[in-house]
Amino acid sequence: NSRVCAVVVTRNHRARLRECLKSLLAQTRPVERIVVIDNASTDGTPEILNTEFPQISRLNLKENAGPAGAFNAGMRWAHCNKFDWIWVMDDRIQVLPDCLRTMLTFEHAGDLIQVRQLAAGDPAAQDDDIAQCTKVQYCDFNGALIGRKVIETTGLPDQRYFNIADD
Repeated sequence: NSRVCAVVVTRNHRARLRECLKSLLAQTRPVERIVVIDNASTDGTPEILNTEFPQISRLNLKENAGPAGAFNAGMRWAHCNKFDWIWVMDDRIQVLPDCLRTMLTFEHAGDLIQVRQLAAGDPAAQDDDIAQCTKVQYCDFNGALIGRKVIETTGLPDQRYFNIADD
């Protein structure tokens, strides 16, 4: 079985973070570990994590490293802890209960998996019987499932980007 670590980056969005974490904890195929990268929040995020989500790991950054620095820290942590897949997202993401299970059905197809959000009126949105898979060479950090091989081949996000083109 593949081991999956969800890396969630947050900064001063405790209400959004709460909903994101609830959706991760409700997965039909549970995540082995969730780690929140707290990017120097000042809004009480650590207290929410302590009281409502004590089972979730976290890395507290002393200074705002931007999304690039926070994803770098979280992905480094997950890679060093030998997870097969790193599921990256920020606190804006809420996933449906079958999201991880569905994504892992494509793990044989490549080392980078991302669910495409279907818009209303998209013909594919009407057809639940067809599972679509498209090969990609890149993705963003909004819910991508990244295999260990990607990090071993390309490295971690470049922290110098801070907030632009970091993914």
